[in-house]
Amino acid sequence: MRVRPAHEILATLDETGALEGVPFMPEMTKYIGQTLTVYKRLEKICDYFGQESRSRRVTGAVLLDGARCDGSAHAGCQAECRIFWKEAWLEHASSDHGAAPSGDCTQLRTLLEANTTRADPDSEETRYRCQATEATRASTPIPEKALGQYVREVRVRNISLLELVSVGAGALLRKIGRKLGLVSDLPVPVAGERRVDGEKLDLQPGEWVRVRSPVEIGRTLDERGAHRGLLFTLEMAPRCGKTYRVRQRVERLIDERTGRLIEIKNDCVSLEGVVCTGRLTSGAWFCAREHLPLWREAWLERAPPPTDDVAPDTS
Repeated sequence: MRVRPAHEILATLDETGALEGVPFMPEMTKYIGQTLTVYKRLEKICDYFGQESRSRRVTGAVLLDGARCDGSAHAGCQAECRIFWKEAWLEHASSDHGAAPSGDCTQLRTLLEANTTRADPDSEETRYRCQATEATRASTPIPEKALGQYVREVRVRNISLLELVSVGAGALLRKIGRKLGLVSDLPVPVAGERRVDGEKLDLQPGEWVRVRSPVEIGRTLDERGAHRGLLFTLEMAPRCGKTYRVRQRVERLIDERTGRLIEIKNDCVSLEGVVCTGRLTSGAWFCAREHLPLWREAWLERAPPPTDDVAPDTS
């Protein structure tokens, strides 16, 4: 698909720079006129609360391969969220119009930048607005047991029927295992033991690390399953014992709930090839957002680069 010219996109937006509640962000203007491949239809997203999630329905939108927000218009936020693209902002690359020129983006950027921040009426603190902060307002809730949501995922080829059956069977087996006390999905804090802070690694982009064992990680967690406020989630647990390259140190994020800029004071990194899969968290089955999980250094240890005959895990 090709991203339409600036004037055509502008014509679709309301006074807040959004279409059906989804903002067109300043970070998206660099893609105008470019041709990108559709990665998935955006049928549903998750509304995340700790270890629990709820699914929400999105309509008329897709994800484009490789298009993540770089945070340049949002105080350098490092969440690297996948960008939502409403179909009205795209056209088929094979259309008769030929390559769409990027055109003058001045009027479009003026509208977008005017709606990127606002002052909190109580504190006058700057609050940011982006697709993540507006996701709840741009979607509608879906009951977890509404089977139509899973049929849609197969019908639009986001997943295969085999994947649906595999994820469903896995969820059922884990649920039975938990009830019987045979399965623990997450590293478990050790009762009566003080939290272990772990070694300060000062990890840098490009370094190789191994995710520590569930027992080692469990010693770092408090009763909430967090280390210094950061949760170790269900989606992270299968990564234990596997080797990855550090993607970046994460120091600034926009809080999706409030729009506040969060300065992360304790060590925090993201890892190459590690995303939330939407395959393990109840209430968020097949969420397409693919957030990058955040890792404390206490959960990692330095590791040698993989040998040529052993490829790093990117599952």
